[in-house]
Amino acid sequence: MVRWPLAVVSSIYAVVVFVVFLTQGGPESVGTFGVIVIVGVTVLSFAPNVSIFTGTRTWTLVATVVLVLLLAYFVVGLLLWFPIATGLIAASIAGPPVRGRRASVAAGHDRLDALD
Repeated sequence: MVRWPLAVVSSIYAVVVFVVFLTQGGPESVGTFGVIVIVGVTVLSFAPNVSIFTGTRTWTLVATVVLVLLLAYFVVGLLLWFPIATGLIAASIAGPPVRGRRASVAAGHDRLDALD
């Protein structure tokens, strides 16, 4: 139940922040390399959505590591993207949403996954 919002919230927030970036400062204020970093960070925020379709958390984990490294290097320039990193970390911990009920969960045998 909780996994769907975790997978989608960072993408929605990233689109909003990207639109604010385009309307307020624009690409002229940060240069070509800054635009590449901002577009890359925005694309990384869609990793939980890719994990939903692949059924694995690999994409989210890789995006989380890369995003945290970028945020550590460009702290001041990417302040608005810190909530996205929080969403990616939460989505990578929770993993992708389960598409169907597993037989063991439906039968009540597996109580370890509380987020189903």
